[in-house]
Amino acid sequence: MLALYFNEQATLKREAKLAEDLSFTNQINQLNETEENVKTLLSFIQQQRNQMVDNQNSLEELKEEKSKLQPLVSADKEIVETLFSAQEARAKASAKTERWIGFGLGIVASIVASIFIMIIQYFVKARRRDS
Repeated sequence: MLALYFNEQATLKREAKLAEDLSFTNQINQLNETEENVKTLLSFIQQQRNQMVDNQNSLEELKEEKSKLQPLVSADKEIVETLFSAQEARAKASAKTERWIGFGLGIVASIVASIFIMIIQYFVKARRRDS
């Protein structure tokens, strides 16, 4: 009986130790998984850091290009404005010339029309006299 009791106690101890070993195995597995997750997270963070550095470098390059191109854009804007003002002055001068030409042609047309009317009146009066 005593042997049976010790055998039972030994069995209980083995089962407890086995359960304890399984618990440690699970903990080790979870720790391994956590370590892998942390490594993955660190890799992701490093990739994001590299991407941020690349973005910052690109932004700095764009700022440099902008500062290089800004004088050209300003100069081009001034040139365009100067060209527009010169074109406007020419348009005003040509409009004035066109008005004078139109006025002169109107006078000439009026004189020519008056001459035609006089000629027609002359022929009409001449015909009345002959009839």
